Amino acid sequence: MEDFVFKTMTSSFALLVLYIVIRFVNNIWWRPRSTEKLLRQQGIRGSSYKLFNGDISDMKNSALKASSKAISLNHQIVPRVIPFIHKMVQQHGNVSLCWFGRRPRLIVVDAELTRLVLTNKNGHFTKPPRNPLVKILTQGLSSLEGEAWTKRRRLVTSAFQLQKLKAMVPAFSSSCHNMIQRWEKLVEPNGSFELDVSSEFDVLAGDVIARTAFGSSYQEGKKIFELQKEQAILARAEVLGIFGKKAPDFEGINHLKIVSMILYEVLRLYPPITVINKYNWCETRVGNMSIPAGVEVCLPLLLLHYDGNYWEKPEEFNPVRFTEGVSKASKDHIAFYPFGWGPRICPGQNFAFLEAKMALATILQHFSFQLSPSYAHAPSNSITLKPQFGAPIVIRRI
Repeated sequence: MEDFVFKTMTSSFALLVLYIVIRFVNNIWWRPRSTEKLLRQQGIRGSSYKLFNGDISDMKNSALKASSKAISLNHQIVPRVIPFIHKMVQQHGNVSLCWFGRRPRLIVVDAELTRLVLTNKNGHFTKPPRNPLVKILTQGLSSLEGEAWTKRRRLVTSAFQLQKLKAMVPAFSSSCHNMIQRWEKLVEPNGSFELDVSSEFDVLAGDVIARTAFGSSYQEGKKIFELQKEQAILARAEVLGIFGKKAPDFEGINHLKIVSMILYEVLRLYPPITVINKYNWCETRVGNMSIPAGVEVCLPLLLLHYDGNYWEKPEEFNPVRFTEGVSKASKDHIAFYPFGWGPRICPGQNFAFLEAKMALATILQHFSFQLSPSYAHAPSNSITLKPQFGAPIVIRRI
């Protein structure tokens, strides 16, 4: 009897070990290789699967190399801002395959396919698993799914209705006026002054948000925005470190948690509105392409906006191209996605446009300006697109 029990337990343990081994091998090798084969059969090119890390090291090294020096003003910004994606598209085409660890990722740089993905309403496209540190940054619309997203979206959209935006105009005007007053104090009557317009616009945006959402000024809400900026920097540094095989900086992670706790308490009654995340899980057909379950789809909209196939001289700053409206500005009327598209299009786009128009009009009424000789052209992907070394300009009173 004892021998029978012992043999049964041994057999059960052996089966359990075999099951674990099979699951492990399936997850780290068979499933990724099978998915790669299915995509290759459709003519999709790209990098081959590598155990555990995939292309993560290459992604990190490309980003570090690209951010190590500035570029000339007439240089393309895409290779600096999203260097790995740019390289993949150059080497493998507008639909290419790379690997985010064990997860296959399709890079899609095609206007029609992008529109099909963004307008999908059947639930096939959801958010991928994210690093816990990044989750701290995105607790709003960009991270929610299902009924929770629907309810939050409805609430947020109602906050940006036309009548409510009109009611915000006095707050916008007050923020712009305060910025002009601050600048006038810096400039002598017949002189000039150099300032970093990037940080100035951060202050302006913060002031507008504080007045419209919190009923206060930037100075009263300043701590909130400083915490958000610190939160983003810490999370990005930790994610790059962990993905790059560097040991986690536990002091930094604890600092991030403390910052987050403070920020959550301050914002307890004011959930933040965040931008759409362009990475999605999918199990569906997009055009003629069949995407297996578990494949991540990356839509680098910046690359579309700088693609010579869609735009005349895309690197040239030329607002006149929009004289006849957005639909006629490019060679393909669906090649412009400044705020995303479809169900997850940014609900705050009209808010942003109104703020930008009022700010620019107010500045032009009071100042002339030119780029400072000290400016170093270094656009950088830091959650949003930012000038890595600031954007100094020289302003003069009109």
